[in-house]
Amino acid sequence: MIKKDIILLISLFILLIIFYIIISSCLSTYSTVISTNIDNSKCENQTNFILAFLNPYIYDSLKSHYGEIQNFDLFDAEILKIEDHTYQGYSFKITISVTSFIGAHLLNFNTNTITYTLDSTGVYETAFTSNKI
Repeated sequence: MIKKDIILLISLFILLIIFYIIISSCLSTYSTVISTNIDNSKCENQTNFILAFLNPYIYDSLKSHYGEIQNFDLFDAEILKIEDHTYQGYSFKITISVTSFIGAHLLNFNTNTITYTLDSTGVYETAFTSNKI
């Protein structure tokens, strides 16, 4: 009888360990999903902040390049690259892509790639390329 009780206890102990492993893996997966969602949200907010900050510079670059006011949708703009110009410094090279158009999304669609240098003295356009769609 004692031998059966010991076997039963060992079996219960093994089942308890298996249950713990399954629950732990589920909780860590859930935690990872929550963390990823928070990180994605934070990244999206940072991207939106950068684009909102660059909005007047994008407008000026498009107007300067085309000689007239070009419309663009900020929500369609994309940050292609951000490079740190100096080691632990405050100088960055930001390359973005925006689609410009005239009127109500009907005429002259252009894909524009604009590079800005951002440092403690201001924001400067350093490159502009345009491709007609």
